[in-house]
Amino acid sequence: MLDDFRLGPRSARAQIHGLTARLKQQTCHDIIREVQAAVADPALEEVLVYYGRNLQLSPQRAAVLFGALPQLPRPIDPRIFEIQSRSTAHQEEFGALAEAQRSSVWPALSPVQKRRLTALGFAPSGAGTRKSARSQSATPSRSWPPRAYLP
Repeated sequence: MLDDFRLGPRSARAQIHGLTARLKQQTCHDIIREVQAAVADPALEEVLVYYGRNLQLSPQRAAVLFGALPQLPRPIDPRIFEIQSRSTAHQEEFGALAEAQRSSVWPALSPVQKRRLTALGFAPSGAGTRKSARSQSATPSRSWPPRAYLP
């Protein structure tokens, strides 16, 4: 029920999705403000303004923010942030980042974004590409059973 109106399953799902999205956006905004208060970097003001307008981060702004996250007293998982990579400009912006910056942004990307950027040759070194489930099941694993299961 919402304001004395009974919601159907679809309406309830849409309502919950909207609330979850707003909570996530507010959490991201709060994290950026917290980093901004902890680190004296004028580029973080630009990150805050950009996020406020787009509700996502560009690769460059994500790299700035993620570089400052370790300054906080508690760990923050960068996967809470959405990174823009659909446009050619954002893909090239990611490719132009230094290796360490690409590595810091990489965990926040979705699997689709990672595949696209890997195909363009922008994956950071050490960000091994994973085979699909089909190709993995066709080839038996040499390390089965995992060592963790062996006595």
